[in-house]
Amino acid sequence: MKGKAKKWRRKQYLIKKIQLKYAIMVGVIMVILLGISQLYTYYSLQAVLPQILSTEIGSRIKSLQITLLLLSCGYIIIMVMATVYITHKMAGPVYRIEEDLKNLSEKPDLSFRFGTRDKDEFKELVTHLNSFMNSLSRESKLKEKEKNNG
Repeated sequence: MKGKAKKWRRKQYLIKKIQLKYAIMVGVIMVILLGISQLYTYYSLQAVLPQILSTEIGSRIKSLQITLLLLSCGYIIIMVMATVYITHKMAGPVYRIEEDLKNLSEKPDLSFRFGTRDKDEFKELVTHLNSFMNSLSRESKLKEKEKNNG
């Protein structure tokens, strides 16, 4: 049950509910910002150039605004996907640590060490957990020696 002995790669990107929460928050913020910018553009054009909007240039401006709206929707989708990807770098290690701790509590093993992938966050936490496991292992060995000698 060595943590670093086995290479694992998860295919699922939505591991924790927190990832979906942040992806939705980013999406909602982007939609609000998009709505505000579109309304501002529309009403600015109405106020400044009302006579132009009824001409051919006005129809081109309107089609440009629709194109920008569609592009912005694409940007929102990209931002939500990027949020899921970025939060995966945090939620993945948290999920793995939770699973390892659960397994460790069910079947204690002082030789177990926690592992992370190369680009994961929380490497420092894993280092501290492994130091803790080393301390427990040393303490256990010392107590075992004292028990055998005493």
